Amino acid sequence: MSELPDGVYLRTRYEDPVTGHVRERLYDAGGEVWLVVDGERSSWAHLDPDQVEEARRAVEGIVDVADVPAPEDAHDVARMTYQWRLGDRTGRVVDAAYPSVVPPEIDALEETLASLEEAAAEPS
Repeated sequence: MSELPDGVYLRTRYEDPVTGHVRERLYDAGGEVWLVVDGERSSWAHLDPDQVEEARRAVEGIVDVADVPAPEDAHDVARMTYQWRLGDRTGRVVDAAYPSVVPPEIDALEETLASLEEAAAEPS
């Protein structure tokens, strides 16, 4: 994966080896959440400043997670990559056994993001 664009603190990238489809989500500091499916980008949600901070705290929970290798007998697994920038710290974790193996820290991050995105979609 390339470097994160300016202002983006998290990129998730799902790669389906069977269909070749790629789905990304980009989270920027201004609150915009972009969905990119096979190269086509659209607005997914807009988080308010408090939600952005909550999302960033959730990202901090995965910074020490080790990569998950694909099992030797891999069947129906995809590659899920989480790339982040938190201040001066950058990194990524790759789950090559997704969705068969999902570290609990990544599961917690995904739950938080889904909750924030759902709340952002609700009318105020």
